[in-house]
Amino acid sequence: MTFQLKNLAVILLIGLAFQTVSCLFAADVTPYLVTEKNGPWFVNACVFADPDSNVAAEKAVALVKELREKFRLSAYIYVKEGEGETMEGRPYYVVDPKNPEAPPQISNRYYYLNPGVAKEFAVLVGDFASLEDPRAQRALNQIRVMKPECMTSSSSSHPLVAKNNEAPLARAFVTSNPLLPREYYVAPGLDSVVLAANKDIKRYSLLDCPGKYTVQVAVLKGVTTLNQQRIAQIQENDARGLSIKGQTLSEADEKAVILCDALRSKGYEAYVFRDRYASIVTVGSFDNVGNEVNGQFTFDPEVLKIIKLFSAGTDPSRSGIASIKRKTLRDIPGGKAPKKDAAGIMFDPMPKVVQVPRRPILN
Repeated sequence: MTFQLKNLAVILLIGLAFQTVSCLFAADVTPYLVTEKNGPWFVNACVFADPDSNVAAEKAVALVKELREKFRLSAYIYVKEGEGETMEGRPYYVVDPKNPEAPPQISNRYYYLNPGVAKEFAVLVGDFASLEDPRAQRALNQIRVMKPECMTSSSSSHPLVAKNNEAPLARAFVTSNPLLPREYYVAPGLDSVVLAANKDIKRYSLLDCPGKYTVQVAVLKGVTTLNQQRIAQIQENDARGLSIKGQTLSEADEKAVILCDALRSKGYEAYVFRDRYASIVTVGSFDNVGNEVNGQFTFDPEVLKIIKLFSAGTDPSRSGIASIKRKTLRDIPGGKAPKKDAAGIMFDPMPKVVQVPRRPILN
């Protein structure tokens, strides 16, 4: 199954509609509450809603425990204030207010007995870095066919009955982390040209980096021009294996991938990104890059370590700009000696922290 971007607007709005609440229930949900650090994408296994919030909380906790212990899945709970009538198309396990003794069933609509007071409990399975994460698809397929004992066993205190004998979690779907802001998913400035350029990156794309920040260690520029005749000349010479005053952008792209792979082989978390004018290689994935203490900013030790490792050295026998000695893979510890095609690629004199770009989810 391939996720379609055209369906993501509704999914994202559903996720962002959640609001954090602190509450006490018969079943303690606190150890299982989802956080911002649990990943940007989840599988929404189901949402429990009941006129008695304690009953819904017990069901959610029971399912999370079974998903963790029996199925070894990273399961969490998210609590939101009830809104009365649900949005069409969202599956819920609910109790019929007119017949509270009847077993709960799957429904797309429900009404709270006490609107504005009742709460609902979403059971999320996740820690997925992106929509393309193959683990997300495997988890979705697994969840849709499973039959948890806490939901189907006759010994369950709150058995659930699905319509048409389908599996209890057959309507699971992929959704966003309800605690992350809209800006996390909507990256301004990434136009269709840049997105298309990065689409061909087979592995280690910076767009798949899970963190908010990374350290830019190399910028590999190619020939760039807006003159159409010049572009045609570059393309013609590029096809013939020639170059005009420097490498072409395609050559820069290739070198960036080679450098990224070489850094990965040395044990560094490297990524590659392409824009209109250059290919960029970065190292590391961070949600926080440092702290300000007494008015002075201090880098996180791991971030500072990367910056120092890739920063240029100096040649004491020379002066001025000539004394700057940019590093190559030979100067970076770890792994095997770099291959010939990667050995001569130089890193930037001064690496810098940059924000990780994101694929736009909404227009």
